[in-house]
This record gives sequence, C-alpha cells and structure tokens, in this order.
Amino acid sequence: MFVRNPGASLDEVIARSGVARTTLFRHFPQRNDLVRAAGLAALEAVEHALASADLGTGGARDRLLRVFEVLVPHGVKVHFVFVTAEILDDATITAATRRLDPHIMPVMEAAARAGEIDPSIAESWCDDVFDALLYCSWLAVSKGRVAARDAPALLLRTMLHGLGRIPTATVATKRRRG
Repeated sequence: MFVRNPGASLDEVIARSGVARTTLFRHFPQRNDLVRAAGLAALEAVEHALASADLGTGGARDRLLRVFEVLVPHGVKVHFVFVTAEILDDATITAATRRLDPHIMPVMEAAARAGEIDPSIAESWCDDVFDALLYCSWLAVSKGRVAARDAPALLLRTMLHGLGRIPTATVATKRRRG
C-alpha cells in the first residue's frame, strides 16, 4: 500500500489489505509503527540481496553494475522510505540504511582505486550522486519511463560518465580492453 501511496492512512491500509482493524492496531498502534515496520522489512530485503550478491570479485565496473542490478528491483519497495517524512529521520530506519554501506562502499572505493570514479571527488559527493541516481532510476522504472532491465546499465553509465556524450574512440578503446 505504501509503495503506491506513501501517505496512506491506516483506514486505507485496512480497506486494501483486508486485515481486521483490531488485528492491525494490536500489532501497529500508530501509523508510524506500521510505516517503520514496512520500511525496515524493505531495507532488510535489500541488505540480504546485497549480502547474497557476489560484490567482492571482478573488475570495479562489473562490481558496480552488480550493485545496481541488485538495488534496482528493490526500488519499488524502498522508495517510500525516502519520501515518507515521519520515518525519514527515524533512528531505526537510519541504522538499517547504514547497514547497506558495508556492501556498497567497498565497491565504490574499488571503482575509485581503479580510476573508474575520479578519486579526487569527495566521497560524500560520490555517495550523494549514487543515492540521487538510484532514486531517479527507481522513479523512472516505477513510472514506466525506463525498463527495469535497462536501468542498471543506465545507472552505471551515468555514474561513471554523467550525461555527456562518450567519444566513440573512448567507447571503442574500453570495449577492446574489457
């Protein structure tokens, strides 16, 4: 329900889910409790998917693509966490979000060491760009503007090259090398 309507009331959740009001209120006395639980479940699914992915082997570019391949399908479940004001600063949600970093940061650091990401760019800026591009991909996929299967490659390309055109010679050279 929160995926389609992050501002859904408990009455809307009850009507849509078919769960009895007393059952819902027994487990989630406040709307915030339900939203937090849904957010935590979504973030735990992402953490499990990242932990299950083979992010420690291969070239930096391939590893970064695998991160995006893991994260894009979870966008529909996680998107509402970042647009729902009442849980945005929730300590439990923040902690769950930070548990994703040990899976993602080594890949970003490897990309910087390999020269895929300019190491002179502040890590905080890279993190913010990563988050913004990921959010944009989730939004584009959810609105049907980008196919989910195409989003990881678009994310990788935009993360590493921005929106500028890649010179043909550069593309050809990179293809020959790897």
